Amino acid sequence: MIPDALPLIGFTDDAAVLALALKTVGDAITSAHRDKARQTLKD
Repeated sequence: MIPDALPLIGFTDDAAVLALALKTVGDAITSAHRDKARQTLKD
């Protein structure tokens, strides 16, 4: 939303969106997903 031409301030909205996306994905990963990933890596 804030133009990236403004030093540092323009990137804060990008960082906030990225942080929200990472949190959303992290919250969606269940223990079943982790177990399946571990099993796949073992094989």
